[in-house]
Parts: sequence; C-alpha cells; structure tokens
Amino acid sequence: MAKSKVNFLNTGVLNIIFLGILYAISYFLLKDVAIGIHSIWGTLVILVIALVPTVLWVLFYYVIDRKDPEPVFMIVAAFIAGIVCKLIFHDFIGKVLFDVEAWNINETAIPFLFTLFARGLLPALSIFFILRYVIYPSKYFNEPVDGMIYSAVIGIGYAFTMTMSEVFTAQSVSLYYLLFTLILKLLLFSSCCTLIGYYFGVARFKEEKKELYFGISLIILFVVFSLYAFFDNTFKINIQTSSDFTAIILTLVFSIVIFAVAYILIQRSIAKHEAKEVKALPFSIDKVSLITLIVILVLGMGIRVFIERDKTFVSYDNKISFHIPAAYKLDSENNDSISFSRQIPGDVYPVMIKIAFIQDETVILVGADFEKDKMIAGYNFSLDIKREPVNTNPQTGLLGKSRQGEIFSANIFEYNLIKEGKKIIVSFISPFDYHEDPFALVTKIVQSLKWEV
Repeated sequence: MAKSKVNFLNTGVLNIIFLGILYAISYFLLKDVAIGIHSIWGTLVILVIALVPTVLWVLFYYVIDRKDPEPVFMIVAAFIAGIVCKLIFHDFIGKVLFDVEAWNINETAIPFLFTLFARGLLPALSIFFILRYVIYPSKYFNEPVDGMIYSAVIGIGYAFTMTMSEVFTAQSVSLYYLLFTLILKLLLFSSCCTLIGYYFGVARFKEEKKELYFGISLIILFVVFSLYAFFDNTFKINIQTSSDFTAIILTLVFSIVIFAVAYILIQRSIAKHEAKEVKALPFSIDKVSLITLIVILVLGMGIRVFIERDKTFVSYDNKISFHIPAAYKLDSENNDSISFSRQIPGDVYPVMIKIAFIQDETVILVGADFEKDKMIAGYNFSLDIKREPVNTNPQTGLLGKSRQGEIFSANIFEYNLIKEGKKIIVSFISPFDYHEDPFALVTKIVQSLKWEV
C-alpha cells in the first residue's frame, strides 16, 4: 500500500480550526439566542446545530488514519454503538435495573457511590463491552490504530446522546451553551475512549496477555471517567448554565490534556504499524468481561436494595413509631406533626410528606370519596387530591431543601385515616411530573405505625 503523506487535511488540524470558528461564532453571535424545544422546528434546529460539532469530531478521527482509512459503514456503526451504550447501559440498566438516580441522596457514602458507579463505572463498562464484542472481532480491525479510531467514535456517539438527553429535558436551550457543551464533552469522551482503544489495538495483534490488556483498558477508562466526575462535582460545573469561568477553564484544561495524550498515541501508532489482512474473530467471553459483569450486577443490585430499605422513625414527642423509606429525610418535628422530604436528582423541587396526628374520641372522617369499607391496615380513610401552590419556606410548615421560600405548583394527595379515636393526616406533596405511588407509601407508614412507644 502506498504511503499517504502527512498534510494539513489528514492530521485533523483543519477540523480543529473549524471547531474553533464554530465556537467563536456561537460566543459572539449566539450567546443570547435561545430556542424552545416544544415545537417541531425548534427541535429540528437544535438537532441540526448539535450535529455540526459532532460530525466535525467524527471526521477528525476518520481523516487522521491516513494509511488505511476505516470503512464509512464501520464509522457509522461505531457512532450508533455509542448511542446504544448510553441508551442501554445508562438509561436502561443504570436507571431501570439499578435505579442509580436514587443513589444521589444526602447520605455520606451514597453520593460517592453514585459518582463512582453511575458516572465512572457504567460509561466505562458500556464502551468496553461494545468495543470488545462488536468492534474487536471485526476483520476491519486490521491495524492497532483502528482500536483508537473506533473507540473515539463510540465516545462521540455516547457524548452526543448524553448531551441531547439533557437538552430535551429543558424548556429552552441557549445555542451558545449547547455548542460549547457539545464541543467540550465530545472532546473529553472521544479522548478518554481513545485510551481504551490503544490497549485493544495492542491486544488484537499480540498473541499473549490479551486479558491483561483488556483489564488495563477498562481500569484506565474507569479511573479517567471517575476523575472527571469528581472534578465536575468539586467545582460544581454545569456547562449549560454556568458562569463560573474558572470551573470551565479547569474542565477544558483537563479535557485538552487527555486529548493531547490520545493524539500522540494515535500518531505514534500510525507511524509504527502497517495495516494487514486479518480474519474476523469467533465470539468468546474472556475472564475480564465475565468477572466484571458479575461484579457490576451484584454491586448494582446490592446498592439498590440498600437504598430502597426502610428505616424506623421514632417520635418520642408524639409517642409513635413507623417505617419510612430511607431516602426521606426528617425536616421538622413538633407536638402534632412530622415533615419529611426527598430531593430527587435532577429535579429542582423536593418530594415532601407531612404527617399530622390527632388523638380525640370525637374525631370523625369526612371526604369526597369516603366509604366505610375503604380501609388501610384497619383505618378507614378518605382521599383528597388537589393541585395548588406550595411554599418551600420552613416557616410555612411545608418543608423543602431547595430554593427555600420559592412557590411551586404541586400535586397534593391528602389521606385522612381514622381508627378508635385516632386520626392521621398524611399529605404527599410532589412536583407534577413525579410518579411515586402515594397509596403504597401511605400504606407502608400506616401498616407499621405503633402508638405509645
């Protein structure tokens, strides 16, 4: 194969220049421009604008392999694989199977585990498995640098999907912050993934110690993603809305350092190795993949069980005890009521529970849907559902832990329960888009309720 000369086009420099120009345009012309996403045209405009830096980053890695460029369909497949990584591993396995969003609550160890598992281990594992079982066996993986190219494109697909999923949860999007967020995340994730691809390239063309290189690649990616996550948490970086210039610069420097290492590794690999004919490898499961899969399943499900456990709350003032999910934190307690709240990750407003107790032989139960045969744990009950403004200021009695004093519209499920002169009022207060089952929660509290403790 004839050698391709190094030039301005096939080193990726032109792509970097275009990205710089794109950022400059967004900074000087689009900083105050925001687009709503609740219309078809708004959504299409955001998608088109978001695809520009994404395609530029993909082309950067595509043109850089000047000796034996990868087939276009494999580049597209790698990008789609990155999307699958985010949708299946993070959104399905992470959120549905392990419920990782619930880990980020105010307990000392849990936010640490959330960062380590959800932002470090899950992305690393998803990219590892896709690269190991989709790209690695392919006959088009015919030189060591291919591992870095394909893994970088997988990282681009992952970062693109992650950013767009955040964008579509907002009411409107600043075009400047959208472009800056994408450019930075695409830079970071593609560079980090290039590091894992380097060791896959070594393993593909060495006859021994393959599992060692698999293990090293996974550990490096996990460490780099975890470092970025802790770095992000420490400096409270929120690129889409942040005005903290120092935090943004530190994030950018971190990303550029990883990118520089990745770029050097790619250039060295291209210079040292020639492409050669290889056969597709048969499917086989290595020890690293098997052990890692078992560990993540056991660890993830174990932490979920721990998070979803109930705790026993004892109120000596009211002389009662009951069970409540551990995620709910005590806000206030007085002689006739107790208030709890739970901050849902990613939500501005908390979910709140207020429990009031009345011991009076004359109490009666009334309500729009009161029926004598409707009971919870021996208590007759009525339910009143309403939607009204709620104040998160502690002085009002309805307590929240975010934006104190701010009014927000909430669903209120008010259960009135009565048995033998004892009346309980349980108010479940939540943002309109939160879907926990109030009846199940009230049932848990009432079934475990003990008086005169």
